[in-house]
Amino acid sequence: MDLEKWNNAGHLNLDLLSHSGLETYPLALKKIGYHTCHIGKSHLYPHVPGRHLEECKSFMQRLGWDEVLETTGPWATVRTDSIMTDHWRRIGCLKTSRNDYLKRREVGPTKALWPSPMPEEEHLDAFIGRLAVEYLSNYNRKEPFLLFVGFGGPYPPFDPPPS
Repeated sequence: MDLEKWNNAGHLNLDLLSHSGLETYPLALKKIGYHTCHIGKSHLYPHVPGRHLEECKSFMQRLGWDEVLETTGPWATVRTDSIMTDHWRRIGCLKTSRNDYLKRREVGPTKALWPSPMPEEEHLDAFIGRLAVEYLSNYNRKEPFLLFVGFGGPYPPFDPPPS
C-alpha cells in the first residue's frame, strides 16, 4: 500500500464516481425524499488559496447536498475564505485568527499548544456548532433530512479556548 496517498486531502472525482455507477450517500437519500445539508469542513476537494468556498458550492451540490454552509478547517482558514471568515471579518477578528494560525505553523502543529486568542463563542468549532443548532432550530420542511456537520477539531492545531 502506498501510504503517501493517505494524506486526508484530495479531490473526489465526480466523473469517475458517476461512470462507476456508484453514488454518494447524500444523493441516495435525496432519491428517497430527504433534504440534505452540509455544515462545516468537508475535505472533499482542495481549498485553493485566494478562492472563496462559495465558488465551489456547485461541486458540493453535485455530490448531493441541497444546502451547503461550508467552512475551511483551521489551516486553510489562513488562505481561503468561507462563510466563517466572512463572519469573522464582519466582527473584526479574522486578522487575529489568521495571525495565530501563521504563528502556529511556524512553531509546528504539535508544539503550538497555547490557547486560541479568539473569543470562545467565535472559535472554529463553536461557529460550526452554532450553525448546526440554528439549522436544526429553523428546519420546518416536511421531508426528513440529513445534516452532516464537519468540525475542524480535534485535529492540529490544538487551539482550544482558554476555558
